[in-house]
Amino acid sequence: MSNLVGVNHLSYVQEQIKVRQEILGKSIRDPKDQVWANGRTSWVKLASSVDIQNQQVYTFQTGSTPDSSSFIEVSDNGKELRNQHLDINGYGGNQLSKELMLMGGTLNQPNSSDNPDYNRFPLKSSISNNSNITPSSQFSYGFGGTEFGLKPMPGITSFNSKTYNDGSLREATVTILAHNKSQFQYLESLYLRLGYTMLLEWGNTSYPISSTEYAKAYDISSLSLVNDFLKGGTESYFYTRIAENRKFSNGNYDGFLGTVKNFSWEFTTDGTYNITLSLITKGSVIESLKVAIPTQGISNSPKPEGDNETSSSSTVKELDKEYDNALITIIEALSSPIDLNTSITDKVYVNFFTGNISKSSWFSSKTLDNVQYEPVKKDKNNKAFTCCAIFGGTKFIKYLRFKDLLEQINANLLIYNEDGTPAYFSIDISEELYCYSNGYSISSDPSKMIIKLDKTIAGIPVKIFAGKGTVGDGDDKKEVDFNIEDFHSNVGGAEVGNIMNLYFSTDYLIQEIKNNTDSENNLSLNTLITKLLSTANKLLGGVNKFRTRLVDKPTNGVVRQVYEIYDEVQPYNKEKITGDILPPPEEPRGFKIYGVDIPNSVGSFVTNYSLKTEISKKLETMIAIGAQANGTGVGVDSTIFSKWNIGLVDRIVPKKLSKDELDDLKSKKLETAKSPVVKFARIQTTYLETLNLFSEISFNVELKTPKAEDDKSPPEKYYTGYGFPNVYLTATEGQINFTKFNSIQTEYFTRALSLDALLKQTVTPTIGFLPINLSITFDGLSGIRIFDKLEIDSDFLPSNYGDTLEFIITELDHFIEDNKWFTKVGTLSLPKLSPDKDKQAKINIEELFESTVAFDPTEREQGTVGSTYYKDSTLGNLMVTTYSNGQKRPEDLNKRGEFYLLHTGNKNTAQKAGAGKLSPLVSIGKLGGKFKYPVTRSNVLLSSQINKEGKGSAFIYQEQYDSNYYLARPAAFNLSRLIDQAEADGISFTITSAYRNTYHNKAIGGATDSAHAYGGAIDIGELYSALDPKGSKALTANAMVRNSNSLYKWLEKNGPKYGWYNPYRLRNNGGINEVWHWEFWGIPEKSISINAVGDSVATIPSLEQSPNLSVK
Repeated sequence: MSNLVGVNHLSYVQEQIKVRQEILGKSIRDPKDQVWANGRTSWVKLASSVDIQNQQVYTFQTGSTPDSSSFIEVSDNGKELRNQHLDINGYGGNQLSKELMLMGGTLNQPNSSDNPDYNRFPLKSSISNNSNITPSSQFSYGFGGTEFGLKPMPGITSFNSKTYNDGSLREATVTILAHNKSQFQYLESLYLRLGYTMLLEWGNTSYPISSTEYAKAYDISSLSLVNDFLKGGTESYFYTRIAENRKFSNGNYDGFLGTVKNFSWEFTTDGTYNITLSLITKGSVIESLKVAIPTQGISNSPKPEGDNETSSSSTVKELDKEYDNALITIIEALSSPIDLNTSITDKVYVNFFTGNISKSSWFSSKTLDNVQYEPVKKDKNNKAFTCCAIFGGTKFIKYLRFKDLLEQINANLLIYNEDGTPAYFSIDISEELYCYSNGYSISSDPSKMIIKLDKTIAGIPVKIFAGKGTVGDGDDKKEVDFNIEDFHSNVGGAEVGNIMNLYFSTDYLIQEIKNNTDSENNLSLNTLITKLLSTANKLLGGVNKFRTRLVDKPTNGVVRQVYEIYDEVQPYNKEKITGDILPPPEEPRGFKIYGVDIPNSVGSFVTNYSLKTEISKKLETMIAIGAQANGTGVGVDSTIFSKWNIGLVDRIVPKKLSKDELDDLKSKKLETAKSPVVKFARIQTTYLETLNLFSEISFNVELKTPKAEDDKSPPEKYYTGYGFPNVYLTATEGQINFTKFNSIQTEYFTRALSLDALLKQTVTPTIGFLPINLSITFDGLSGIRIFDKLEIDSDFLPSNYGDTLEFIITELDHFIEDNKWFTKVGTLSLPKLSPDKDKQAKINIEELFESTVAFDPTEREQGTVGSTYYKDSTLGNLMVTTYSNGQKRPEDLNKRGEFYLLHTGNKNTAQKAGAGKLSPLVSIGKLGGKFKYPVTRSNVLLSSQINKEGKGSAFIYQEQYDSNYYLARPAAFNLSRLIDQAEADGISFTITSAYRNTYHNKAIGGATDSAHAYGGAIDIGELYSALDPKGSKALTANAMVRNSNSLYKWLEKNGPKYGWYNPYRLRNNGGINEVWHWEFWGIPEKSISINAVGDSVATIPSLEQSPNLSVK
């Protein structure tokens, strides 16, 4: 049984719907069909668990003197007193309950439970003139005496059952009529007992097994469990039998085991007693349950019956001392340091440090025994139940797996039966509790929670508690597993998250336990778990909506009530987990709401229906944005309404824009937009910059026993721990901190999913429930579950409802009216997810880079220009084809001298071979001088730094180039135009490298196809120096320059006007980033030429022709 929302009905429920509709759709019905269709009636039965037994009774006796009066006498005659009270004789055990089981009247039960008719439904009958009729009489009139005439027997007059709180709470109301005082007293003793257990059953008196066969009377009457109930039994036994009877009856029987929550009665003017009895499922206690946390040491108490899994509970040994809060003690014990059997036995100080952090931090306030933290701790089933890490060099955090926390609560803090099994419910800790996963979520606040992620994202290796490492040194060195349990998983082809594999910080857990524990040491369990789930919802980027509910769940053939965690957000392809099979499209399925489908011979047993929307404040915002918006404004996902409103425009307010879109509109960018791309490159860059903080994951740990407070002696032991030296969880001067990542991740996921949904014309899965309520009432049917998907014939709905919405059952009521059983279901809606992968909104960061920085010359953005090597550019191709002599490699051309220079240095022998030819290269100025092509420009200088051979610098080789800088003529010409605008705008910069020949590139480890080898690239010194550290090729450092450096922003805006770009392959947040490297790719549809024999001319491709100058 899955915890996923929106699964199909149980198979027997689907079959019963189909059978009923086939019978009602027949054009010719046989007599049996006519009898069933026109004579559908129902029954309801109520039985009490009250036994009459002897108990100690305290009475006051009056003595003969004042001194001897008012003493208390104890007697064991409770049975006798109850008989006297009811004016009956010899009643004990379940006899009164057996004789006063209620239906429309009271049952006339056979004396022996072995009688084959014992479970049938005969009522008392005939009339008695006896004025003292006891409950055992078979007479229906005269029951309870004839003082006021012949009164009929008592019985049930109405019944209804409702569900609340996502199915967690089930409540039934039964009204009973008693006709005299004796009847009322009997019923008062049996049914008006707060907290006592009652069995309520109901069903149809006839029902079809197939379209041609009906159930026999004996099959129907044998369904009742009153015989077993009178003998006693466990709650799980009756939950199991009720579930079996639902299936056996094909959904025509239902039952309810509950306790008396409340009652009321009224004595009316006609001498009758109107009784209202309110019953409630026992699991409802979760709403108000406060568990008493033991202050004594606790041990591994019994597991819930049928739970064979063993994980961390075997780790907690029996504690022999008193603690203020035993749950906190459990958490601390589970996450305690591990002794690696080293020689250190004294108390030690722990110093965590990393080579990237200059200031070491001593945990001098903590003296711990055997402080040797193994990063990940596993149980005997090899499941990682606790782990620890260091953040930013100073913050040490321990974590506990969610499953193991809940397992300890199951074992130690619930209410138990005598056999040690939970009395009301247990918490479901199955490994198969799944939720939605986008594949990218991490915890935005590791001080509270973490999950595992092992993924390369846009070139960033993100390893959060993944991989292997070493602990210790020398003889103590050992390899350890850094892997905790996977959160993001693929199960049968469905991408899901595993709820049990959330890991909460022990400090955070302890704080929340204290927050939810009152002065009497009672813990509000539901509040605690709900708070933890709320935290998880927030920290995972807002893509999940975790909630809890109580459900009847089969385990090893036994049905029990369990407290289950589920996610409102559906994963894609969930049928691959649940096993749901979609019928062929042409086959009618689900409820036929009205009328008869003659071609398919399908009728309807629905008696009422309604569709209602209730617009909440949150939904108001979504609708307002979704109407003609792109569905992603202000971080709100409104794609469901964008799709709903396709083709419809508000002529008064035709566009609703986010701030990004408004800025674009002001700059006239939206007028030429060719796709509904939402510009969120900035939030994307910030997201990746922050994510990159996790790319380094090693720490060292020093252990020693200090001899004094200022002891400077070397540590005695070194250990490699697990941590994130660049992740600062609090604002730290000079460091990028993690404190704002929650809003960054949430906004990025919202916009990224919405963007993908819009491009695919679909919806995102993360919206959760929408308050669009379809309600239908139909002839009684059991086995329907809260959160089942309600399949309906949607002919009566507008077509876009069926295309965009899926109805999920959230309300389930049963009632009897005019002697007929009816079932009413209410629904909320979820976005309808497509099984087609091409229609599933997902986050693909690599694709998003292309779609969110698309090149458009009217926008003057860099787009994806330069995503391939420079040989694919117009200039590069023209240079090679003109000078190649069949060769395509620029290094060969340089070696042979085809790319010769006008000025040659002493070591430029190969270049001299081209003497007498026209050169494709031109000088742009001298070493240390001003830019000079074709005239001098004083705002751009040529670096005076030179390369000394063998030193690996990209600066010029003075002797090889005779102190000149070179570029290919088209590149130089357009660079000159760019420098003209720079001068007008007050911009200056320094060129540190331009054309580089083969020898130069080899010496510095440059690429053989480098744009420098074609004379099509320059390096800019100010951008190189702006990086921290200088010249860094790391994503974070480069992204910071791109976002904040004024020179880069000016070049980014103006360079494309003259064909110059910081190429996409060096700024796409991949493995290598170089903000200082700029290339000439040309202006679309402009011609360029190079000097050669017969002057070659080429045209820069248009947007449609070039893969590097196209809108992605």
